[in-house]
Amino acid sequence: MEAGTYYYWLQSVDLDGTIGYFGLISVLYSTGGGEGGSPGIPNLTQLNNAYPNPFNPDTTIRYQLKDPGKVEIVIYNAKGQMLRSFSASHETAGSYHYRWDGRDSSGNVLPSGVYLYRMSSGKYNCTKKMVLQK
Repeated sequence: MEAGTYYYWLQSVDLDGTIGYFGLISVLYSTGGGEGGSPGIPNLTQLNNAYPNPFNPDTTIRYQLKDPGKVEIVIYNAKGQMLRSFSASHETAGSYHYRWDGRDSSGNVLPSGVYLYRMSSGKYNCTKKMVLQK
């Protein structure tokens, strides 16, 4: 990429198809002489919102890890009963996701309702809710 000023517009598309534009944003890019180079993307351990939410038939649960490690995601019904769990070990920090198909651990399709999902990684724990809507 050459040094210079670059201009960007942000286009958003809503679920109903409505298109919106935001901007104009200018970015000045230089190729040298600066100290330390470009800053890195900040990493933190966090559970993000499921998307889409409400969902049918599946949703994506996104999460980030500041450090490599093991992650466990457990999905519960509104009564607090465990329905499904997912675990993974990640060798690097970064952003990851788990796609849930709206089924329990036996493969049964679950009914419409509010479900909780909990992520645990090291000392980090967070619970959020999502809605299965048929």
